[in-house]
Amino acid sequence: LSGIDRDVYVYATNKTTLKDIKVISDLTDDYSNGHLEVQLSLKNATKNVPLLTEIQLLDGDIEVYNEAKKVEDREGDISMDFTKAIPNVKIWNAETPNLYTLLISLLKEDGTVLETTSIKVGFRKIEIKNNQFLVNGKAVLLKGVNLHDHNDKTGHVVSEELTFKDLELMKQNNLNAIRCSHYPKNPH
Repeated sequence: LSGIDRDVYVYATNKTTLKDIKVISDLTDDYSNGHLEVQLSLKNATKNVPLLTEIQLLDGDIEVYNEAKKVEDREGDISMDFTKAIPNVKIWNAETPNLYTLLISLLKEDGTVLETTSIKVGFRKIEIKNNQFLVNGKAVLLKGVNLHDHNDKTGHVVSEELTFKDLELMKQNNLNAIRCSHYPKNPH
C-alpha cells in the first residue's frame, strides 16, 4: 500500500511571493460581531519596486472589508498583519456553515497583479468552559470516529461514492466528528 495516493502538483511562484497565510476569524463575547486577523508572510526578492498587499473579505459578491498596505521596500522575508472588527457577521456552525471568501493579492503600486489567492473563512468561537466544549456559546457533545482511507480493491485510493457512503453511515449513527488519520482527506 505504499506510493502516491493523491494527485501531486508542482508549481512555481514569482521571486516575490506570498509564503504563508494565517487567518483567525473569531467572534466577540456576545457572538454577534466578528474579529478578523490576517497574518501574511511574504518573500520579497526585489528592491526598489513599490508593492502593495490587498485583502478583501467578500460575502458572495458583496465586499465586507477591503484594505491595502505598502510592503516594506527591502529584500527578504516580510511579515504583514491586518486586523478588523466585522459587525453583524454571519456565524458559522455545523447547521449553517456560513463562509466568506478572503481574497489576498500582491500588487505592484501601479495596480498590476503579481499574485492572488483566496480561501474560505467562517466566523465562530470555540471555547471550553466548566469542562464543556462550546461552539458559539452552545454546548456540543462530540461523538466521533477515526477514519482511514481504505478500499479493499484500490487500497488508499477511495472513490467519491465510498466517501459519501461512509458519511451517510456516520450521520445515520449521529456522529458529528471525524478524526482524519495521518493524511489530508481527498478534496472531493
